[in-house]
Amino acid sequence: MAFRNLIVAAFLFLSTPCIAQNTILWSVDHIDSQHRSYLLGTFHQVGSTWVDSLTMVMEKLAAADLVIFESIETGTELQSSMASREWNSGFRDELRKRDIAWLEAYTSDWVVPIEKLTPMELHWKLSQDMARVICNTSSPADRFDHFDNYLIHISDSLGLKYVGLETDSMQSEFINEHAGENTWSALKKTIHSDVRTLRRGKAKRGQCNFANKYLRLELGNYPLDRECPERGDAAVSARNREWMMALPDYLMEQSCFVAVGLLHLFYDCGLINALREEGFVLAPVYDLKDPPNVEQ
Repeated sequence: MAFRNLIVAAFLFLSTPCIAQNTILWSVDHIDSQHRSYLLGTFHQVGSTWVDSLTMVMEKLAAADLVIFESIETGTELQSSMASREWNSGFRDELRKRDIAWLEAYTSDWVVPIEKLTPMELHWKLSQDMARVICNTSSPADRFDHFDNYLIHISDSLGLKYVGLETDSMQSEFINEHAGENTWSALKKTIHSDVRTLRRGKAKRGQCNFANKYLRLELGNYPLDRECPERGDAAVSARNREWMMALPDYLMEQSCFVAVGLLHLFYDCGLINALREEGFVLAPVYDLKDPPNVEQ
């Protein structure tokens, strides 16, 4: 269980938020740098077959001097850290008996048992599985079922230099720290909903809307002017602030390809706005597929 994203005319910069941003790739330029970089918003649970169809993305990745990911760890380090925790069976006092029985069977082959997970970590992992299984973001035919991990594999095969902005343990700490009331009592309804969806093997109404829009590259306008949510995405905001301590320097010094989760680009706290505040010019890149609009 691994736990473990030139200067242009001023009118383009100002009009960008008004364009239908049906893309996941952005060019990144700065007047004081000769290097053009790219920022990719990934959906972590998308499989390698769909990623292979993004010819423009693969081209920009291969041309980069440096590839930047959220984390480049394999998950082994985090698994080891989790496995060393004290056993905690508090979920047995709060979750429904039927949910407990289903979870024990479902997680029987997980490297880290439920007793070593926080409620938010369990919800996080179940949500990942729902994306793959219920929303069909990956299939058994995929060589990789994780977008970012596949790009790391490609970077390795091309001999590209790459770095991570954080470790898996740091990511887990951020998520737990900003999870609100991270208790079995507070999250038992959420986990019950996760279990019910996976057990039924059927999505609730609207549950896969975002995944489907992502796969069709029909994302509409990014919510760049919307205030960053205080809850739910709080960990995203905190991680963005941490990443911005290093990211601008990377982008000024060389041509980078940055791949992070798409939500890290959204809202007024997102990387697009944060980089613009540092003087960078970001513009959406279209026609990512060859031919474009291939049905999946």
